[in-house]
Amino acid sequence: MAVVAAVAFLTAVNVVKYVHRQAPYALLPLIQADLGLADYQLGALASAFMAAYVVAALPLGWLASRGSRWRWIAGSAAAWSLATLGSGWCGGLWSLVAARCATGGAQAGYGAVAPAAVADGFPGRGRGTALALYSTAIPLGSALGYVAAGRLGLAVGWRACLMLLALPGLALACAALVLSRSRRENRSPDGGAGPAPAAANAFPDGAADARPPASTAPAACRDYRALFGIPSFAAGTFAMALMTFALGGMAVWMPMFFVRVRGLDVSRAGDLFGAVTAGAGLLGIALGGWLAERRSRDFGKAYFLVAGWGMLAGLPLAVAAVLVRDLRLSLALLFAAEFLVFLYMGPLNAVVASVTSPDKRTLAFAANIFVVHAVGDTLSPAAIGAASDALGLRTALVLALSCLAPAAGLCLWGAGHYDQDSQQACAVG
Repeated sequence: MAVVAAVAFLTAVNVVKYVHRQAPYALLPLIQADLGLADYQLGALASAFMAAYVVAALPLGWLASRGSRWRWIAGSAAAWSLATLGSGWCGGLWSLVAARCATGGAQAGYGAVAPAAVADGFPGRGRGTALALYSTAIPLGSALGYVAAGRLGLAVGWRACLMLLALPGLALACAALVLSRSRRENRSPDGGAGPAPAAANAFPDGAADARPPASTAPAACRDYRALFGIPSFAAGTFAMALMTFALGGMAVWMPMFFVRVRGLDVSRAGDLFGAVTAGAGLLGIALGGWLAERRSRDFGKAYFLVAGWGMLAGLPLAVAAVLVRDLRLSLALLFAAEFLVFLYMGPLNAVVASVTSPDKRTLAFAANIFVVHAVGDTLSPAAIGAASDALGLRTALVLALSCLAPAAGLCLWGAGHYDQDSQQACAVG
């Protein structure tokens, strides 16, 4: 039960993380009208967030591997929530870019620590399912962000909306800090854990539970390079990056698409896209984790196959969802496409954990975050915005979705390497 409680808490923090990440995208029509921005500037605003996330991922991942995970969780949540609060006071594009960069940089610290903690709590067959459950925060938090921001933005304006949405993150940061202090204060004299709250003691806590690694920054660079010498890790990471280019771009621009092309208001657009994202994402992640876990008992490469075939099947449906004229048909196609693509979430995160040794796992997730977002949604929002100014938003979205094809190809290629790579990781660990 302690492990379940810890996963539930980390998932709740992850939900709020995605609320803070996605909420401004539901507010883009209001921000554009208030600040007089072009599409490429709105895209650059989203890309700035991810650029900061990418730049911070590797150094924060290395630092986090040397310290207490719970303190990193508390500090990261507090920092990004304060940055979201500050976004409401921004008076122009550049101050808003700075606030979003601060939000992205702080979220990178959490992104490296939390999934590694979940993976360490489930060393056996349950790892894929646990990571899939943790990953449900992505569609759930995104959907809550779209719906809450759409409704609050229409009611009180985009500035007050962002300020209000920051409050749950600050509350969870305080709770994580309490867990961190409880764990530290209740450790027994021989270094073991005392009667701290169950969630605090559920997972290994990085350097709090082990001697700090002696690696220096140059050694960490060698560790990062070595990770990409693992074929399964490289294939899974770059497949996720290409998928993120497509879906990350849609996450930013679909609310605007519904307003501009479908003629909806901000609140209605947020409700519809949020409902589709939550429903399809939750079902896809749950089924993907279950299928991969079930089939991995017979052959481990099922993690890759479930993800790859889901992306390949979702591609034509996603393109059709953008091209058709009827709103109801578009929503149905979009739901089916997101459901299939989201099958990847638990399986590919399980690949990252399973083909790396426990002492390198936090570094592995940091490297994964770096590549996924550097290649993916750091570039796609601005690229789609520029293409929208030149070719129209519908065409720009279709071009971005084409990245799902090579992503699926990498998954199918990586399946041939998974068994050997995971066996080598087990031997090292």
